[in-house]
Amino acid sequence: MEIPVVSPEPKVTLIAHHSDPIRTSAAAAITCYSHKGASSIVFPHEPKDERVTRTFKDCYDSGHQIFSIPSFAFGLENVSRNFVHDVLHLNLHYASDQVSQRYVTNKEAAVRMPPFNDPYSTALAEKRFAAQWKAYQETIPLLESHLREIKSRSKGRLSGRDEQLVPKQSIEIARYVLPVAALSGLYHSINLSTLYRLVLTPEITNTPWEARLVAQKMMGEVKKVAPDAFDHIGQPLKPEDTPTYQGRKLVDTDVTAYNEKFDNNLGGFRAKLVSSTPNGDDVLADAVRTHLAASDALSDEDAVGLVMSPATNRTLLHPIEPEHFDGASYAMGQVT
Repeated sequence: MEIPVVSPEPKVTLIAHHSDPIRTSAAAAITCYSHKGASSIVFPHEPKDERVTRTFKDCYDSGHQIFSIPSFAFGLENVSRNFVHDVLHLNLHYASDQVSQRYVTNKEAAVRMPPFNDPYSTALAEKRFAAQWKAYQETIPLLESHLREIKSRSKGRLSGRDEQLVPKQSIEIARYVLPVAALSGLYHSINLSTLYRLVLTPEITNTPWEARLVAQKMMGEVKKVAPDAFDHIGQPLKPEDTPTYQGRKLVDTDVTAYNEKFDNNLGGFRAKLVSSTPNGDDVLADAVRTHLAASDALSDEDAVGLVMSPATNRTLLHPIEPEHFDGASYAMGQVT
């Protein structure tokens, strides 16, 4: 049976937001030059004045990142995983919880169809997407059968826990058959600085058509609660503003030579470590000793074990991952 391919438009909903992003951002800037406490400078219920508006614009023009304080939580539906990975998750500041392909079966062939200019390309893409979904649907039961056989062989029989896990594990493995164009939904929280970047950079991303549409919808939602929050940001960047665009004019469009060189550098491997901190153990041990003001009496092995072992570093076991607040643990950042 032929699998229908659908490409619904992205849906954006502003779920929660800061009460007055402009006033709060301006207050943050004014705090830098005032002896008053932050809470006594500008209150959200006070009317905006020329000082607030001027400060807001001046800070934007000077690159002062006061806009990281106001935040917005969005509900996003029908966005591609390519867009989520290459645009949303490329930002420094965000919090995201996405529908998991590991636990939720992709029953419908819902994708972000590229805006082709000819019907042939569209038909070809639909055919490919349908084939991938068919392979996905056929792969899941094959994996279930294979996993049951492996677990039964190793344990003699399937436990009740295995009966629950096998279908989930099969879905988790089969997801690699799906395209990056597969649609998803997520709860996405960002600050105003990040929102500005999303609005100004769609054309220089890997998914310009989708990034542009989603960013416009996000901006439209925020304008409902802060109508003048985008008045000062200027025009979006253009592809020709980037070294990627300029660089592609300097190189040959035939990538055969590059592909051969890349494969040769891998030396037959699928992946290869190309760089690391020389003498990483020594560097880490010295960093730990520096923090503790310890002599070489604290051996390299003991110094490394002090921060790397959960037996002596309980912060590694905590769900909020607080280890970077501990000075000795922070030394682990010296090794890459």
